[in-house]
Amino acid sequence: HLIMTLRDISDAINCNSINGDVTNDSVLNVTDIVLLINIILDESYLGICELIASDYDFNQTLNVVDIIALINLIINQL
Repeated sequence: HLIMTLRDISDAINCNSINGDVTNDSVLNVTDIVLLINIILDESYLGICELIASDYDFNQTLNVVDIIALINLIINQL
């Protein structure tokens, strides 16, 4: 898993996320998929940490490709 860290110089933003861990609970599961779908349908409540973790393929666009990649990752963990 790719672990991402983002901090600004004033420490107002401090994200430590596993790529795909949208819920930021250090576990990749169906909850992350559901939240990612909700984020894609309504980006109004998206925070910077969720955005970083949600963009699974790092193309700066949240779409079905991110959902499929996350589903495949979770299935392959089983």
